[in-house]
Amino acid sequence: MDGRIQKPLREFAREKFGVDFVDAITDRGGLLRHLPGAENEGYVENMLQNIQVSLTAHNSKGIIMAGHQECAGYPIPGDQKRKEVVDAANLLRGKFAGIEIIPVFVVENEGGWKVENL
Repeated sequence: MDGRIQKPLREFAREKFGVDFVDAITDRGGLLRHLPGAENEGYVENMLQNIQVSLTAHNSKGIIMAGHQECAGYPIPGDQKRKEVVDAANLLRGKFAGIEIIPVFVVENEGGWKVENL
């Protein structure tokens, strides 16, 4: 959702998957706020359906599961958020076998933003 991280994520995905175009499925906190056991399982199913559309209709080559510093919509400590990004990536691996899923965390870096692999 945060526009500050969209460009570095898009560039990372374009390079990683060798594509020109990148779908972005975003929301405040995204899947991190709704890991299994959360009250709103319908939210998770909706996000998974959006990902399926990206994979099938747009032939997306992989998924980047991202979290970032300074998240106003899901303000939790960075270490906890990094763990939840990895947990969410593992959830996606269980749903989308055979699709490369890369967990990342985006950090502020010298006035810009940098994507770090988790």
